[in-house]
Amino acid sequence: MTKEFLDKRGFRGKQLEKVISTLKKITLPSNGQDYSFSPYVIDVIADFNGINDDTSILNSKLLNTNKPQDYTIACICNREITRQGQVGIDKQIKVLMDLAVEHNGAIKKNKLFIDILSKYDVSEDKTETFSVHPLLYEENKVIYLKHDHFEEYFKNIYLAYFINVKSSKPLGSRKIINILIENCSFKSSSVKEISSRIEGDVNLGLSNIKEFIQNTIIYLMEAESDSELICKSVSGLLMIALEFNSSDNSIQKNTETLKSIFDLSTNNETNDFYIYNLNAKVKFDFSDIIFKNTTINGYKYFFDCQFNEKTYFDSSCKLLELGYENINNISATEKNFNIKLQEDGTLSNIIRNKNQNIQNKQNEALTMLKSFFSMFNYNGYYIAKEEKSSRSKFNKSRINQKIEFDDLIYILKKENVLNLVQRENVYIEIVNDYKGDVDKLCNNGFPSLRFKNLIKEITEELL
Repeated sequence: MTKEFLDKRGFRGKQLEKVISTLKKITLPSNGQDYSFSPYVIDVIADFNGINDDTSILNSKLLNTNKPQDYTIACICNREITRQGQVGIDKQIKVLMDLAVEHNGAIKKNKLFIDILSKYDVSEDKTETFSVHPLLYEENKVIYLKHDHFEEYFKNIYLAYFINVKSSKPLGSRKIINILIENCSFKSSSVKEISSRIEGDVNLGLSNIKEFIQNTIIYLMEAESDSELICKSVSGLLMIALEFNSSDNSIQKNTETLKSIFDLSTNNETNDFYIYNLNAKVKFDFSDIIFKNTTINGYKYFFDCQFNEKTYFDSSCKLLELGYENINNISATEKNFNIKLQEDGTLSNIIRNKNQNIQNKQNEALTMLKSFFSMFNYNGYYIAKEEKSSRSKFNKSRINQKIEFDDLIYILKKENVLNLVQRENVYIEIVNDYKGDVDKLCNNGFPSLRFKNLIKEITEELL
C-alpha cells in the first residue's frame, strides 16, 4: 500500500527506496517487526524526498519519543534545525501547540503570526522558512496545521505537559477549558492519548491530576466564577484519571481513582466533586462518603453506584439528569440525600419509583405466601402436606410464577417456619410456633411483625 501511494506521487527506483528507507528510519515498528505508516507520515516524508540527518539524538521534554508519532514529529523538527537553522524541537512544538490551542490550527500570515514565532525565539529572518515548515501549509495567506488531526494531537500534548509539570496556574487560556469540555469525554481519543502521556507511577500520576484539578477550580473561580464551566472541566479531568488508573472500568478501580483525586484518602468527606454528561457505563462505590459542594449534571448510571447508610449528599450539592439501568439494583434511599439539595425531579422520581417497586414486590410476596400457606388449611387446621403434591399445586398457580418452589422452601426452612418430615414420602409441615402468624395472614390478610421481616427477605432475595 505504501509503495502504491508513493508511486502515485511519482516516486520510482532509488528515489522510492530513499523515501521507504526514511520511513523505516524515523518510524518505530508497530509490533516489533512490521512497520505501519500513517498516510500523513508518508505524505510528509514524501515531501522531504528522503532525509539523511542523524536522528539518533532527539532532545524534547514535550514529546515522548517512545511513541511512534512523537518520534516522527521530533525527527521532522530535528531536520528543520539542521536544514533551516530553526529553533530547538520543543520551541517548534510550542509554536505548533500555540496554533492548535489558541487559533484552532489556522492563523493569518500577518503580524500576529510573527509575534507568535517571536514569542518562541524564532528570529525574524526565519519567519518565512517557518511558514513552510513540513507540519504546516499556506493557502490564501493563511497558515494551517498540515493535517486535520494535528489540532487535537498538539492540544493533547499541551494539556498532558501541564499536568506533568504541576504548574501553579496551568490554564493560561480559556481555550484550554474547551479542550476539557469538548475533547475529554469518557474513553475519547483525547482522553486515551492524554492519559498515556502522564508521567510517573500511579500514585504520582494521580497526585498530579489531583493538583491540576485544584488549580483548575481556583483559576476558574478567579477568572470566570462559572460553576458549570468548573463542573465540565473537572469532569473532563476525572475522565483522564479514570483512563489512567481504571482502564478496565471496574467499580473497584473507579472508586480508587475517585478517592485519590478528590482527597478521600484521609477521610470520607469530599468537596468539589463533579461529573458532567457521563453516559457511559461507569460505576463507583459511594459507600461511607459524605459529598459536599458536589455537582452531578447528567450521569446515566448514577443509581447503579453502590450506596450504604453512611453515603450522604448534603444541602450544598446539585444533582441533575440522573439515571439507572435496573431499578432492582438501586441501593440508594431517600436518607442518602438532604431534602434541601438542588435537583430537577429525577432524583425524587427515581427514589419514589424504587420505593413503589419495593412495595409492589412486597405485595406480590404477601399474595404468594397467602396462596402457599392456604394449601395447608383443612377445615381451619394447618396440616402437613405431601411435598410432591404441594410442589405441583404451587407451580400451577399463576400467582407463584416469579418464585421457584425450592427457593421459597429454603427460606421458610431457614427461618424455622417449616419442617420437612420423612414418612412414606416427604411431607411439609408448618412449625407450631408460626401457625398463629399463618392464620393471621390467611384469614385477616395482615402479616405479623415476624412475617413482615420474612416478606422483606423474600422480596430482596427472590423477586
